[in-house]
Amino acid sequence: MSTKKLSDAQKGKRLRDIRRQLGWGQAEMAKALKMDRSYLSQLEGGRRTIDDYYIERAEAIAVDHPASDSPAHVSAHACRAYLNDFLATCGDDPARLGWTLIELKERFPLDRWKKQ
Repeated sequence: MSTKKLSDAQKGKRLRDIRRQLGWGQAEMAKALKMDRSYLSQLEGGRRTIDDYYIERAEAIAVDHPASDSPAHVSAHACRAYLNDFLATCGDDPARLGWTLIELKERFPLDRWKKQ
């Protein structure tokens, strides 16, 4: 995927999407990209300029580490990564917690976790 014309915010979203597709938390992706977790957080949030190298590297990692065939396995790991991100960025704000629970329900419906 060409990222030359994307803004830093769009590149950051792409990087986050790849990480979540893998079911990884920021610490795992940062280690794979050989950077600090806080720097990855800034990249994903569009607060830093992202070199295309990092997007290309993340895409290569995604090809080299395909997710498990089990939808439940993938969903559980994606949910864990999402919760880790939430806790790292939002703390314990009760208003944000309510919205996060709604987002979790929409992103990770329970029927996806049932064994097939």
